[in-house]
Amino acid sequence: MNEITLTYHGVIYSKKNSKRIVMNWRTRKPIIVSNRNAKNQEAAMAWEFREQARKEGWEALSNPKDGSERQYHISIKLWQKDLRRRDLDNQATAILDGLVAAGVIPDDCCDIVPKLSIEYRGVNCDDPRAEVKIKEIVWMV
Repeated sequence: MNEITLTYHGVIYSKKNSKRIVMNWRTRKPIIVSNRNAKNQEAAMAWEFREQARKEGWEALSNPKDGSERQYHISIKLWQKDLRRRDLDNQATAILDGLVAAGVIPDDCCDIVPKLSIEYRGVNCDDPRAEVKIKEIVWMV
């Protein structure tokens, strides 16, 4: 079974809650865009995940010889930096987007990730992080 554990050290920003309003210079109408912190964090997360997966020899984008899509069970453990209330599902979305941007998984749709678990592990002021365990699901026929 193909399995890997990746760790992102840092605070996970919710992409859904990290929006700002800017003026479109062509139409002069306001538009909603992602916050710079959320964009920078996704890029940093993708880079960190990509490097860790490369060192472990993880190959997610290659499909089996029968042409079917691989499926993955993703388990996420989160440590926060403080006691501020955060939505776990929004943080999981940011992590899944980082995994897709890194090429660790081809997509985060339910056909490829049919099982996702998220666990809040408490506060760690010195090392807020996310540990992401990815297991390839092998169906026996």
